[in-house]
Amino acid sequence: MPHVPVLVALTSLLAGAALVAPPPPPVEAEAAARRQQIEALQKAVQSGKADVESQRKLGDLLLEEHFALETPAAGAPQAQAAAQQYRTVLVAQPAYAKVDEVLLSLGEALRQAGDAKEAMAAWRRLLERFPKSKAAADAWLGIARLVHEGSREPSRLAEAQEALERALKLKTTEPIAAHALLAKVDDELGEGAGALEHLAVTVDLAEKDEPETAQEARKEFVAVYARAGDPLKAIAEIKKVGGTQHSWDMLAALANAYHELGRTADSTRLFQQLMKERPASPDVPLFRCRLVGYLMRGSDKKAILEAARELAGSIRKVEAEGDFTREADRRSIAEARKKSDGMLHNLATTWHEAAQGSGDPADVTDAEQMCSLYLKLFPEDPPSDLRRCSEGY
Repeated sequence: MPHVPVLVALTSLLAGAALVAPPPPPVEAEAAARRQQIEALQKAVQSGKADVESQRKLGDLLLEEHFALETPAAGAPQAQAAAQQYRTVLVAQPAYAKVDEVLLSLGEALRQAGDAKEAMAAWRRLLERFPKSKAAADAWLGIARLVHEGSREPSRLAEAQEALERALKLKTTEPIAAHALLAKVDDELGEGAGALEHLAVTVDLAEKDEPETAQEARKEFVAVYARAGDPLKAIAEIKKVGGTQHSWDMLAALANAYHELGRTADSTRLFQQLMKERPASPDVPLFRCRLVGYLMRGSDKKAILEAARELAGSIRKVEAEGDFTREADRRSIAEARKKSDGMLHNLATTWHEAAQGSGDPADVTDAEQMCSLYLKLFPEDPPSDLRRCSEGY
């Protein structure tokens, strides 16, 4: 990519004045400056005029260039060039005071270039020669990444787990990444409690400076909790991790996960909590649809009728008071209306047919009340069978 000039002078044919182009965006300016440094250092290295710090700096800039590319070129040439530069430093300057740091960077450059075997060798060499180095913690993290990327066998996962624990104990410079990966490894090993613990730490560490990482960790916390957490402690645990800003959405996600898993009692408990906290949320009618659906599996008509009334009331309340600024909220109430239409229609017609067959006055009353409930919620163009139901035949 050609250098982007900060000032561009053009000769004006009319006024004879110099026009100044706006400066490039910060990212482009930074990239241009980095490439200028790379070119200058490459010339110094080729001429033999570069000292060891400059030689190492060239490797660092090449690796930085690799990371800066959104889509690294095939073969990762910048990472390969960085690795070669680090090797040159190690061969030419074996007594360099920062050999441990060069080995750490060499391992990462090789990993980025796709040479896992040599990357592992570089990090193992660092740990053997400099076990007390500050770079040792990040070497253990690098080893854990390589092991996890290479295999999901239990023995290899256990190896990655040990490496990550060492990295954290030695205070890696990437604690967020280490806790997030350790949570994944723990989960893959079936150690749900450990996974939840490390995800909670990830959220806490990432919340301020890496909000996207924190959000992903919260999602993963819910997914793991649905499989391994204590449902009776879910509300307290989720509130502790999600805080006032995120706990409601996390509880909703967990309730929906329990619903998908068929864990009716667990999802019901959470739906009730969610509706208590935000009765006018656009999601409440959909929660109530699910509660009606659970009751429909039984034969308690009084409970079903009461839940159906609460469903209809929630739809009216949310449509009158709810905030529909988000597209997700509009979709939620639309889905609830659609489900309610089918659900209440089915109940009204089924109960009406059953009442006609039984002749029981209680059944007739229940059917009429359900039919009336449907017609009040969906008065426009009601189905003919419900019109007949409302007229008593």
